[in-house]
Amino acid sequence: MAVSRASSRQPSAQLSDFSGDTATAEGLAPSLQRADAAGDAMRSMRWNARGFTLIELMIVVAIIGVLVSIAVPLYANVTARSRIAKAQADIRSLVTAVSLFQSHMSTYPIALGNLTAVATNPAGITAGPFMGSIPTPPSTSWGPAYAYATNANGTFLISAAGDGVTVTAP
Repeated sequence: MAVSRASSRQPSAQLSDFSGDTATAEGLAPSLQRADAAGDAMRSMRWNARGFTLIELMIVVAIIGVLVSIAVPLYANVTARSRIAKAQADIRSLVTAVSLFQSHMSTYPIALGNLTAVATNPAGITAGPFMGSIPTPPSTSWGPAYAYATNANGTFLISAAGDGVTVTAP
């Protein structure tokens, strides 16, 4: 009994290229068969992966909104604390300059502006300036300048108010 080769074959799969020509899978080398199968998989992936859906974008926007709603108050708190710290440091330097002025001149300055000028004490000794410049308040909410007052009992007070806080010294 003779069996012909044509009848013993399994039906062959048809592969298509982009030109419309078809070739049998048996006629291709194994590496080309794998490449064509990978190409089909890539084409189907590209078709399905076109971009983000509206729901995905809305979720991302919602997450960003939550993060911003947490970060903005924290940032405002940090900036307010930094303004308070600057006012405290400025007042400490003013207290040091006023004390230095008092030790050289045997009296307190009439105004904070006197700390930046050269002055002569009652003994005729010239001293100063005790500061290069008067510090400016941390922001416009702190008022135009630091307040300075002397008392009859020989003490002084320097203060500034802003951000719901009043900083005074000594």
